[in-house]
Amino acid sequence: MSPLLDIEGLRIDIPGHAGLLRAIRGISFSIGEGESFAIVGESGCGKSLTAMSVLGLLPRSAVLSAETMSWKNQDMRMFGRRQWSHLHGLGIAAIFQEPMTALNPVLPIGDQMIESFLHHRLGNRRAALSRAGELLERVGVVPVERRLRQYPHEMSGGLRQRVMIAMALMCRPNLMIADEPTTALDVTTQVEILALLKELQADTGMALMLITHDLGVVAHVADRMAVMYAGEIVETGSVASVLTRPAHPYTSALLSCLPTRGQPLIPIPGVVPALIGELQGCIFRNRCGFAMPDCASQVPEREVAPGHAYRCLLARDDSGSTTDSSAAPLEAFQ
Repeated sequence: MSPLLDIEGLRIDIPGHAGLLRAIRGISFSIGEGESFAIVGESGCGKSLTAMSVLGLLPRSAVLSAETMSWKNQDMRMFGRRQWSHLHGLGIAAIFQEPMTALNPVLPIGDQMIESFLHHRLGNRRAALSRAGELLERVGVVPVERRLRQYPHEMSGGLRQRVMIAMALMCRPNLMIADEPTTALDVTTQVEILALLKELQADTGMALMLITHDLGVVAHVADRMAVMYAGEIVETGSVASVLTRPAHPYTSALLSCLPTRGQPLIPIPGVVPALIGELQGCIFRNRCGFAMPDCASQVPEREVAPGHAYRCLLARDDSGSTTDSSAAPLEAFQ
Protein backbone atom coordinates (compact mmCIF):
# COMPACT_ATOMS: atom_id res chain seq x y z
CA MET A 1 0.00 0.00 0.00
CA SER A 2 1.38 3.42 -0.96
CA PRO A 3 1.97 5.90 1.89
CA LEU A 4 -0.40 8.75 2.64
CA LEU A 5 2.45 11.27 2.52
CA ASP A 6 5.71 10.52 0.69
CA ILE A 7 8.66 12.94 0.65
CA GLU A 8 12.09 12.29 -0.83
CA GLY A 9 15.02 14.68 -1.14
CA LEU A 10 13.21 17.71 0.27
CA ARG A 11 15.30 20.88 0.21
CA ILE A 12 14.34 24.35 1.41
CA ASP A 13 16.61 27.34 0.79
CA ILE A 14 15.94 30.84 2.13
CA PRO A 15 17.84 33.85 0.69
CA GLY A 16 19.20 36.29 3.27
CA HIS A 17 21.63 39.18 3.67
CA ALA A 18 24.44 36.84 4.77
CA GLY A 19 23.84 34.38 1.90
CA LEU A 20 21.64 31.43 1.06
CA LEU A 21 20.38 29.62 4.15
CA ARG A 22 20.26 25.85 3.48
CA ALA A 23 17.47 25.29 6.01
CA ILE A 24 16.40 21.78 4.92
CA ARG A 25 18.91 19.63 3.06
CA GLY A 26 17.66 16.53 1.31
CA ILE A 27 15.42 14.88 3.91
CA SER A 28 13.17 11.91 3.12
CA PHE A 29 10.31 10.31 5.06
CA SER A 30 6.86 8.84 4.58
CA ILE A 31 3.73 8.46 6.70
CA GLY A 32 1.25 5.65 6.24
CA GLU A 33 -2.47 5.71 6.97
CA GLY A 34 -3.18 5.61 10.69
CA GLU A 35 0.53 5.83 11.59
CA SER A 36 2.13 8.03 14.25
CA PHE A 37 5.39 9.53 13.01
CA ALA A 38 7.55 11.91 15.05
CA ILE A 39 10.30 14.29 14.01
CA VAL A 40 12.52 15.11 16.98
CA GLY A 41 15.44 17.46 17.37
CA GLU A 42 16.65 20.60 19.11
CA SER A 43 15.25 24.07 18.40
CA GLY A 44 16.20 25.44 15.00
CA CYS A 45 16.90 22.07 13.35
CA GLY A 46 14.09 22.50 10.79
CA LYS A 47 11.25 20.46 12.30
CA SER A 48 8.56 23.14 12.06
CA LEU A 49 9.77 24.28 8.63
CA THR A 50 9.31 20.70 7.42
CA ALA A 51 5.76 20.72 8.75
CA MET A 52 5.05 24.06 7.06
CA SER A 53 6.26 22.65 3.74
CA VAL A 54 3.75 19.80 4.06
CA LEU A 55 1.03 22.38 4.69
CA GLY A 56 2.17 24.63 1.83
CA LEU A 57 2.74 27.50 4.27
CA LEU A 58 6.41 28.34 3.69
CA PRO A 59 7.64 31.95 3.68
CA ARG A 60 7.32 33.63 0.28
CA SER A 61 11.10 33.88 -0.06
CA ALA A 62 11.66 30.16 0.57
CA VAL A 63 12.69 28.01 -2.40
CA LEU A 64 11.45 24.41 -2.19
CA SER A 65 12.66 21.47 -4.26
CA ALA A 66 12.15 17.73 -3.88
CA GLU A 67 12.61 14.51 -5.82
CA THR A 68 9.19 13.34 -4.58
CA MET A 69 6.52 15.19 -2.64
CA SER A 70 3.21 13.40 -2.90
CA TRP A 71 -0.11 13.25 -1.07
CA LYS A 72 -2.19 10.18 -1.88
CA ASN A 73 -0.04 9.72 -5.03
CA GLN A 74 -0.69 13.33 -6.15
CA ASP A 75 2.32 15.57 -6.80
CA MET A 76 2.09 18.36 -4.20
CA ARG A 77 4.66 20.43 -6.10
CA MET A 78 2.06 20.94 -8.81
CA PHE A 79 -0.72 22.06 -6.44
CA GLY A 80 -2.31 25.42 -7.14
CA ARG A 81 -4.10 27.65 -4.64
CA ARG A 82 -7.40 25.79 -5.02
CA GLN A 83 -5.79 22.38 -4.40
CA TRP A 84 -3.94 23.61 -1.30
CA SER A 85 -7.18 25.14 -0.03
CA HIS A 86 -8.95 21.83 -0.56
CA LEU A 87 -6.16 19.95 1.24
CA HIS A 88 -6.22 22.16 4.34
CA GLY A 89 -8.68 20.79 6.87
CA LEU A 90 -10.06 18.06 4.61
CA GLY A 91 -6.81 16.17 4.06
CA ILE A 92 -4.32 17.67 6.50
CA ALA A 93 -5.03 19.64 9.67
CA ALA A 94 -2.63 21.14 12.19
CA ILE A 95 -2.45 22.08 15.85
CA PHE A 96 0.28 24.41 17.06
CA GLN A 97 2.29 24.81 20.24
CA GLU A 98 0.73 28.06 21.44
CA PRO A 99 -3.05 28.10 20.96
CA MET A 100 -3.34 31.66 22.28
CA THR A 101 -1.56 32.91 19.16
CA ALA A 102 -3.21 30.37 16.82
CA LEU A 103 -6.75 31.30 17.91
CA ASN A 104 -8.32 34.62 16.93
CA PRO A 105 -8.74 36.68 20.13
CA VAL A 106 -11.74 38.68 18.84
CA LEU A 107 -13.95 35.80 17.67
CA PRO A 108 -15.93 33.34 19.82
CA ILE A 109 -14.66 29.77 19.82
CA GLY A 110 -17.77 28.53 17.99
CA ASP A 111 -17.29 30.91 15.04
CA GLN A 112 -13.66 29.85 14.69
CA MET A 113 -14.44 26.14 14.84
CA ILE A 114 -17.08 26.18 12.10
CA GLU A 115 -15.07 28.26 9.62
CA SER A 116 -13.32 25.39 7.82
CA PHE A 117 -16.49 23.25 7.88
CA LEU A 118 -18.42 26.01 6.09
CA HIS A 119 -15.49 26.81 3.78
CA HIS A 120 -15.44 23.23 2.49
CA ARG A 121 -19.25 23.26 2.26
CA LEU A 122 -19.72 20.17 4.39
CA GLY A 123 -23.05 21.47 5.69
CA ASN A 124 -24.90 24.57 6.85
CA ARG A 125 -24.20 26.62 9.99
CA ARG A 126 -26.53 24.50 12.10
CA ALA A 127 -24.74 21.29 11.07
CA ALA A 128 -21.37 22.95 11.66
CA LEU A 129 -22.29 24.04 15.20
CA SER A 130 -23.62 20.56 15.91
CA ARG A 131 -20.33 19.03 14.76
CA ALA A 132 -18.36 21.58 16.83
CA GLY A 133 -20.41 20.77 19.91
CA GLU A 134 -19.89 17.03 19.48
CA LEU A 135 -16.13 17.47 19.18
CA LEU A 136 -15.87 19.84 22.15
CA GLU A 137 -17.70 17.31 24.27
CA ARG A 138 -15.46 14.57 22.91
CA VAL A 139 -12.29 16.41 23.95
CA GLY A 140 -13.71 17.39 27.34
CA VAL A 141 -14.49 21.09 26.78
CA VAL A 142 -17.86 21.39 28.55
CA PRO A 143 -20.49 22.73 28.99
CA VAL A 144 -20.58 22.95 25.22
CA GLU A 145 -23.17 25.73 24.83
CA ARG A 146 -21.19 28.12 27.03
CA ARG A 147 -17.80 27.19 25.58
CA LEU A 148 -18.94 27.88 22.00
CA ARG A 149 -19.78 31.46 23.03
CA GLN A 150 -16.54 32.07 24.93
CA TYR A 151 -13.42 33.85 23.65
CA PRO A 152 -9.92 32.28 23.85
CA HIS A 153 -8.82 34.48 26.77
CA GLU A 154 -11.67 33.09 28.86
CA MET A 155 -10.14 29.59 28.80
CA SER A 156 -7.07 28.02 30.35
CA GLY A 157 -4.11 26.89 28.24
CA GLY A 158 -5.18 23.25 28.47
CA LEU A 159 -8.72 24.03 27.34
CA ARG A 160 -7.45 26.14 24.44
CA GLN A 161 -5.26 23.27 23.29
CA ARG A 162 -8.26 20.92 23.45
CA VAL A 163 -10.22 23.43 21.36
CA MET A 164 -7.40 23.41 18.79
CA ILE A 165 -7.57 19.62 18.61
CA ALA A 166 -11.35 19.70 18.18
CA MET A 167 -11.02 22.39 15.50
CA ALA A 168 -8.48 20.30 13.59
CA LEU A 169 -10.92 17.37 13.57
CA MET A 170 -13.88 19.36 12.20
CA CYS A 171 -13.45 18.13 8.61
CA ARG A 172 -12.26 14.60 9.48
CA PRO A 173 -8.67 14.94 8.15
CA ASN A 174 -6.52 11.97 7.12
CA LEU A 175 -3.39 13.47 8.71
CA MET A 176 -2.99 15.72 11.74
CA ILE A 177 0.25 17.65 12.20
CA ALA A 178 0.90 18.40 15.88
CA ASP A 179 3.70 20.95 16.26
CA GLU A 180 4.93 20.90 19.88
CA PRO A 181 1.36 20.37 21.14
CA THR A 182 2.29 20.22 24.85
CA THR A 183 5.18 22.69 25.19
CA ALA A 184 3.22 25.48 26.90
CA LEU A 185 1.29 23.16 29.22
CA ASP A 186 1.94 21.90 32.75
CA VAL A 187 2.94 18.26 33.23
CA THR A 188 -0.51 17.00 34.26
CA THR A 189 -2.20 18.67 31.29
CA GLN A 190 0.51 17.36 28.96
CA VAL A 191 -0.32 13.79 29.95
CA GLU A 192 -4.03 14.42 29.37
CA ILE A 193 -3.46 15.95 25.92
CA LEU A 194 -1.17 13.10 24.81
CA ALA A 195 -3.67 10.50 26.01
CA LEU A 196 -6.41 12.37 24.15
CA LEU A 197 -4.40 12.43 20.91
CA LYS A 198 -3.78 8.67 21.11
CA GLU A 199 -7.43 7.99 21.85
CA LEU A 200 -8.69 10.19 19.00
CA GLN A 201 -6.24 8.63 16.58
CA ALA A 202 -7.43 5.14 17.51
CA ASP A 203 -11.07 6.21 17.11
CA THR A 204 -10.73 8.11 13.81
CA GLY A 205 -7.92 6.17 12.09
CA MET A 206 -6.11 9.38 11.14
CA ALA A 207 -2.33 9.55 10.82
CA LEU A 208 -0.31 11.78 13.15
CA MET A 209 2.84 13.75 12.38
CA LEU A 210 4.33 14.91 15.67
CA ILE A 211 6.92 17.70 15.85
CA THR A 212 8.72 17.83 19.20
CA HIS A 213 11.99 18.06 21.09
CA ASP A 214 10.63 15.96 23.96
CA LEU A 215 11.68 12.31 23.77
CA GLY A 216 9.16 11.41 26.46
CA VAL A 217 6.35 12.65 24.21
CA VAL A 218 7.75 10.61 21.32
CA ALA A 219 7.88 7.43 23.41
CA HIS A 220 4.33 8.00 24.60
CA VAL A 221 2.68 8.69 21.22
CA ALA A 222 4.71 7.69 18.14
CA ASP A 223 5.28 4.44 16.22
CA ARG A 224 8.25 5.63 14.13
CA MET A 225 10.58 8.58 14.52
CA ALA A 226 13.20 10.62 12.69
CA VAL A 227 16.02 12.42 14.49
CA MET A 228 16.81 15.76 12.84
CA TYR A 229 19.94 17.86 13.17
CA ALA A 230 20.75 21.12 11.34
CA GLY A 231 18.35 20.53 8.47
CA GLU A 232 19.14 16.83 7.97
CA ILE A 233 17.56 13.61 9.18
CA VAL A 234 20.41 11.65 10.77
CA GLU A 235 18.51 8.61 12.06
CA THR A 236 15.14 6.96 11.44
CA GLY A 237 13.44 3.86 12.78
CA SER A 238 10.83 2.56 15.15
CA VAL A 239 10.62 4.46 18.42
CA ALA A 240 11.59 1.37 20.40
CA SER A 241 14.66 0.73 18.24
CA VAL A 242 15.96 4.30 18.10
CA LEU A 243 15.47 5.11 21.79
CA THR A 244 16.85 1.84 23.14
CA ARG A 245 19.56 1.23 20.50
CA PRO A 246 20.65 4.65 19.19
CA ALA A 247 23.04 4.36 16.26
CA HIS A 248 24.00 7.94 15.36
CA PRO A 249 26.35 9.80 17.75
CA TYR A 250 23.92 12.75 17.82
CA THR A 251 21.02 10.53 18.92
CA SER A 252 23.21 9.03 21.65
CA ALA A 253 24.25 12.55 22.71
CA LEU A 254 20.62 13.66 22.90
CA LEU A 255 19.76 10.72 25.13
CA SER A 256 22.74 11.48 27.35
CA CYS A 257 21.31 14.98 27.90
CA LEU A 258 18.22 13.55 29.61
CA PRO A 259 18.22 14.31 33.35
CA THR A 260 18.81 11.26 35.56
CA ARG A 261 18.45 11.40 39.32
CA GLY A 262 21.83 11.49 41.01
CA GLN A 263 23.72 11.89 37.72
CA PRO A 264 25.21 15.10 36.27
CA LEU A 265 23.83 16.41 32.99
CA ILE A 266 26.05 15.72 29.98
CA PRO A 267 25.68 18.62 27.50
CA ILE A 268 26.63 18.34 23.83
CA PRO A 269 29.78 20.44 23.34
CA GLY A 270 30.00 23.17 20.73
CA VAL A 271 27.22 24.95 18.83
CA VAL A 272 25.10 24.23 15.77
CA PRO A 273 26.99 25.48 12.69
CA ALA A 274 25.60 28.17 10.40
CA LEU A 275 23.76 26.63 7.46
CA ILE A 276 24.77 29.29 4.94
CA GLY A 277 26.56 28.54 1.69
CA GLU A 278 27.81 25.19 0.45
CA LEU A 279 27.88 22.46 3.11
CA GLN A 280 29.82 19.22 2.82
CA GLY A 281 30.00 16.02 4.81
CA CYS A 282 28.55 15.32 8.24
CA ILE A 283 27.23 18.55 9.73
CA PHE A 284 27.61 17.13 13.27
CA ARG A 285 31.33 16.39 12.95
CA ASN A 286 32.50 19.55 14.78
CA ARG A 287 30.62 18.43 17.92
CA CYS A 288 31.19 14.68 17.63
CA GLY A 289 33.67 12.74 19.75
CA PHE A 290 34.03 10.14 16.97
CA ALA A 291 34.84 12.60 14.16
CA MET A 292 37.53 11.69 11.64
CA PRO A 293 38.89 13.41 8.50
CA ASP A 294 36.63 11.39 6.19
CA CYS A 295 33.57 12.92 7.90
CA ALA A 296 34.15 16.01 5.75
CA SER A 297 33.22 13.99 2.65
CA GLN A 298 29.94 12.40 1.66
CA VAL A 299 28.36 10.37 4.47
CA PRO A 300 26.60 7.12 3.52
CA GLU A 301 23.37 5.82 5.01
CA ARG A 302 23.80 2.63 7.02
CA GLU A 303 21.15 0.21 8.22
CA VAL A 304 21.12 -1.21 11.74
CA ALA A 305 18.12 -3.41 11.04
CA PRO A 306 15.24 -3.33 8.55
CA GLY A 307 13.58 0.06 8.98
CA HIS A 308 16.30 1.49 11.23
CA ALA A 309 18.87 3.60 9.35
CA TYR A 310 21.38 6.32 10.18
CA ARG A 311 23.93 8.54 8.41
CA CYS A 312 27.43 8.04 9.81
CA LEU A 313 30.78 6.53 8.81
CA LEU A 314 30.86 4.45 11.99
CA ALA A 315 29.37 1.00 12.18
CA ARG A 316 26.82 0.84 14.97
CA ASP A 317 29.03 -1.16 17.35
CA ASP A 318 31.79 1.43 16.83
CA SER A 319 29.47 4.29 17.83
CA GLY A 320 29.27 2.92 21.36
CA SER A 321 25.49 2.61 21.28
CA THR A 322 25.40 -1.04 22.32
CA THR A 323 27.07 -0.33 25.63
CA ASP A 324 26.45 3.41 26.00
CA SER A 325 24.62 4.57 29.12
CA SER A 326 22.36 6.63 26.86
CA ALA A 327 20.55 3.44 25.84
CA ALA A 328 17.67 2.64 28.18
CA PRO A 329 14.47 0.59 28.32
CA LEU A 330 11.61 2.28 26.48
CA GLU A 331 9.60 2.42 29.73
CA ALA A 332 12.16 4.92 31.06
CA PHE A 333 10.87 7.57 28.66
CA GLN A 334 7.18 7.09 29.45
